[in-house]
Amino acid sequence: MQESYVQTKDGWNLAVYHYPGPRPLTRRAPVLLIHGLGTNRHDLDFVVPKYSLAKYLHQKGYDVWLFEYRGAGKSHRPGFLKNLKD
Repeated sequence: MQESYVQTKDGWNLAVYHYPGPRPLTRRAPVLLIHGLGTNRHDLDFVVPKYSLAKYLHQKGYDVWLFEYRGAGKSHRPGFLKNLKD
C-alpha cells in the first residue's frame, strides 16, 4: 500500500491510500473506496486481511484507492487544533 496526501485550497492535507493494480493494467476500472461519516479508512481496509474490502479487491486484480475525509484518520490541517484554542 502506498500512502500520500492531497492538499486542498483551504489547507487540509487529505490522506489517500493506493493498492496498485497489476502491471500491465487490466481492463478493470479502478476502484475508489470512501468511508462513511464518523469513521475512517479502517472500515474498508481492516487490519485483519480477511475482513478488508480493499485487500480483497486488490487480490482480485483491481487498482484500489482509499480516501479519508477532513479530520478522519491521517487527514489533517496543520495548526487546526492551535486555531481552536485561540
